Amino acid sequence: MSSEQWPEKLFKNFARQYEQQPFTQGTAGECDFIKKEIDFDFTCWTFLIKS
Repeated sequence: MSSEQWPEKLFKNFARQYEQQPFTQGTAGECDFIKKEIDFDFTCWTFLIKS
């Protein structure tokens, strides 16, 4: 019997395909649209920027 709990098994299997799901497509564009609409300067949020 495996020592993994069912959520761990689920995540391992789902994580491989997560970014291919339809609801994840276009996320960057949607965020850019929101930033533009609210006219907020996010440059001070450097901790969110992936290097």
